Amino acid sequence: YYGDNNTYYGYSPGFYKEAGEWFVKRKVKLVGTDTQALDHPLVTGLILLAVLVGLVLLIRATRWRHGDDRQPDRERRAGQVVTGSFELLGRQARDLWPIVIGVGLTSAGALALQRLALHRRPSADLTDVNGVADNTLAVIAVILVAFAVAPIMSIFLAATCRVVEDVARGRSSRPWVAIALAVKRPSGALVQLVLYLVVTLLASSLVLLPVALLLIAFWAVAMPAAVIERRRFLAAFRRSSALTRGRRWRAVFLSSLLVWIGFSVPGAVGGILLLVTGWPFWITNVVAILFGAVLLPLSAIGLTLQFYDFRQEEVRDSVPTGTT
Repeated sequence: YYGDNNTYYGYSPGFYKEAGEWFVKRKVKLVGTDTQALDHPLVTGLILLAVLVGLVLLIRATRWRHGDDRQPDRERRAGQVVTGSFELLGRQARDLWPIVIGVGLTSAGALALQRLALHRRPSADLTDVNGVADNTLAVIAVILVAFAVAPIMSIFLAATCRVVEDVARGRSSRPWVAIALAVKRPSGALVQLVLYLVVTLLASSLVLLPVALLLIAFWAVAMPAAVIERRRFLAAFRRSSALTRGRRWRAVFLSSLLVWIGFSVPGAVGGILLLVTGWPFWITNVVAILFGAVLLPLSAIGLTLQFYDFRQEEVRDSVPTGTT
């Protein structure tokens, strides 16, 4: 059964309910297993399907705000932000292709570095399946590689936000200029990087997950605030907190959904493809990278549209009642 194949990941043996009862009866305190997981990987597909169904229901239940949907800087409801992100991605594909390719190459490089780090040398230890004698070293290597590419990803996401700003201002969009400005004026990329690192570390623990969601509720639109309004690092977080005031439930729900689409859906698609087809890992990894190259910029577009929506609502709420 063991190996990088569909049989191992889909049909390796595991514990059932009776085993759990047996452990409890004998007061077992620690159990070890050498299978890849206790639950069937199809659970990933079912979760993905449930979220996609919820997304469709959200869009169908949306009471649409009328207006020029080609204009990013307008009020939108949650469902309109999602659909508007896909529409804008399609319309601006010619302007976004360097960013999409850059995200894809960065993801491929990160995957190659992770595999290189994990398989850096053989070991005499029979339990060393990854080629690293120290499991702690393997975990550290994976984390360091992931965080090493995070600044590059942050630059591309900030550049995507600037492309959306160009569309909103009616300017001709130049992706290479957007990438250069994201490097030259790094506050947007730096805000995105800090958000990614902090939220990822907190969300890795169920105990700290509520803290991660709380930070998202306050800082959901900090990156667009830094890019579009030219805010400095701390000022961008303060601006986001002001814009999300009174809208924090929507901010945490919609932002989490957009981030999940960008960061989690590609891996889930690759996993489902592996189970359904039994194709080699390198093929499913390529598919996941391609999905990520498109969906990560899409999440940045969605966060930018959400920023515009919150800012328009702020302007509307600031007008005294009865004023025309």
